[in-house]
Amino acid sequence: MATFINGRAYKQNELLDSGKYKVLRVGNFYTNDSWYYSNLELADKYYIDKGDLVYTWSATFGPHIWDGEKVIYHYHIWKIELSESLDRDFTLQILEADKAQIQMDQR
Repeated sequence: MATFINGRAYKQNELLDSGKYKVLRVGNFYTNDSWYYSNLELADKYYIDKGDLVYTWSATFGPHIWDGEKVIYHYHIWKIELSESLDRDFTLQILEADKAQIQMDQR
């Protein structure tokens, strides 16, 4: 029904101050406006495009619809590829409800 694709771990020398692609990290969703870049050409599964469903899972967690340009992503993010029988926005709501339940259980 859904495939969760883990992002890539980057070596420090692969993270640049400027380059062809931004490298999306968990902090870019929440508090960090600074970006690393990369000139790596990777397999399609390591790119996130506008409208893709992703899930951050380190330090802070939760689902997101990516609203930016094409980026490559860090390994603390899952890209979620859905089968044709799953609607993206419905899946987002399910994942948001699951996140809320986990947070309630932790209290």
